[in-house]
Amino acid sequence: MAAWQEFFDSMGDGSSVSQELIFGVGKAFLAEQLAAYLIKEGKVSGSFHHDIRQAAKLNDAETGYRFWSVLQHFEQQSWRVRQGLKVNDLRFVNTIEQLQQYSGSQVLPASKLKLKRRQRLALAYALTWEHLRYLAGAEDEQSPSAQLFTQFGVSLDEHEHEHEHAHDHAH
Repeated sequence: MAAWQEFFDSMGDGSSVSQELIFGVGKAFLAEQLAAYLIKEGKVSGSFHHDIRQAAKLNDAETGYRFWSVLQHFEQQSWRVRQGLKVNDLRFVNTIEQLQQYSGSQVLPASKLKLKRRQRLALAYALTWEHLRYLAGAEDEQSPSAQLFTQFGVSLDEHEHEHEHAHDHAH
């Protein structure tokens, strides 16, 4: 099993997800997909920060400025986590949810606010990872977000999920 799969599997019902886990450990999996995208486009991969800037310049039709901007924000939060600083941040989650046109606070059935926050973070992260993987040309149709939605108690019929996931990332 690939390391990224183990990472998603470790999220369980969302109670074991923390900002430190997503911003600290998760960064490596986003960086890996982003580097694959740049290499596919004939660019040279460097640091995560460098790669985000490079990717934004490619002007992918399905990936708007807000996505790259929030990815830069994610990178800054991961730096804070590595410095041992507290991260209390919903900008990443809110922006990804807006780009995907859903509201985690409304669709997730969890009644505990803390759990719902962790689940929203896990989903925003999964959707970001999927979009970068999609840009990198991965053909394997991996969809950890669909699995997480199910694990978190959201029943998605295929049509809804396809609509959310397909190509709303950039708008």
